[in-house]
Amino acid sequence: SVCVMNTGLHDQKLCIGKTHDHCLSIYSKNIKRYLNLFHNICGAMVWISTTPVRNPGNPLYPQSNAMTAKMNLAVKDILVQHEHGYYVDTWDVAKKS
Repeated sequence: SVCVMNTGLHDQKLCIGKTHDHCLSIYSKNIKRYLNLFHNICGAMVWISTTPVRNPGNPLYPQSNAMTAKMNLAVKDILVQHEHGYYVDTWDVAKKS
């Protein structure tokens, strides 16, 4: 079976007031936990990258494109460690739409 995954921007909202490094560390740990949960039930794990934030700088939404790009890279690096982990980068296509 194939599992298609993404966590969206939620972890960024949880990191208000914390450093980017701290948030990235928490996010990476969460991703590893998610992948381990699905490891035994998925023949392949396909991660669809998180797309850019549409309105960066809006105080109601603390997510940023810089942090989203770092998180996407972290997921890509983690997936390399999984035998059947695949990463689909949708960033550039999403920016054009």
